[in-house]
Amino acid sequence: MAIPHFGVLLVRLLESRGADIGWLASASAVSEEELYSVVGGLMPTPDQLHGLARALGLRVADLCVMSGVPVLERDVPRETAAGSELARLIHIMVALPPDQRDRIHDLIMRELPQASYAADNSPPLRACDQRVGSFGEMLIIMLRDNRNLYSLDSVLWVLGALTHGTVALSHSDLRSIANGVMPLSPTLLTGFATVLGIPVRDLAAVVGGDLPGTGLGSDPLADEMAELLWTCRGLTVGQIGAVCETAEAMLVAVPADGSVDGWNRVFHHHGTWWGTPKESTSD
Repeated sequence: MAIPHFGVLLVRLLESRGADIGWLASASAVSEEELYSVVGGLMPTPDQLHGLARALGLRVADLCVMSGVPVLERDVPRETAAGSELARLIHIMVALPPDQRDRIHDLIMRELPQASYAADNSPPLRACDQRVGSFGEMLIIMLRDNRNLYSLDSVLWVLGALTHGTVALSHSDLRSIANGVMPLSPTLLTGFATVLGIPVRDLAAVVGGDLPGTGLGSDPLADEMAELLWTCRGLTVGQIGAVCETAEAMLVAVPADGSVDGWNRVFHHHGTWWGTPKESTSD
């Protein structure tokens, strides 16, 4: 089933938040006349999307995907090959205690400035075709393309890690979601919302899905990792690899008698599991 035009999605989101066009015009600096044109079916301009993103607290790149507007060049991830390393970093980070995660964040923000745009190693600009696409495809593009998780394995790995295994999918499941064959259940919507860093109520409103009955509370670690995914989209393979090596060096050998309940097991190497005590990872 085709995706409704962006104006329909925008109205759904505003109604879910109890807001109206008048509020949005004031908060976004986009005139009411322009907004009513968008609500009526006119494709928004990049400048309008910037104002809407600022007002709504959403990413411009995600609004581009929702509206069918190609993601702006400056918002496109730099190297698609960095996706697998980024998934590896998330897998390690969720096992680290807060002080060590802080060190990794500092390393990313202070020592590894964002790489400058280089067209020869950047992915193509991508938009979801509202005429033939599905909401599932829209969410996958937002996660895979906007956050540089280009391989299906990377998408699956991060979805599983940040939902504590609640969302466990296969390659064929992702294809079924993208094709609109597999419905966006409350569990799936919550999983995508978690990794995208978008409130699940907002996402459910946009796609016309049902909210889960429980489990709407925020997960601070998942929120932190969703922000990390966005921050790292502009780093190169080499930069992400270097961060992974630093994070991996913080892991310790899990004792032979270490219980599953007591240890985060990150990876197995030469007969030894490496990870961290679970008690150390909570704030």
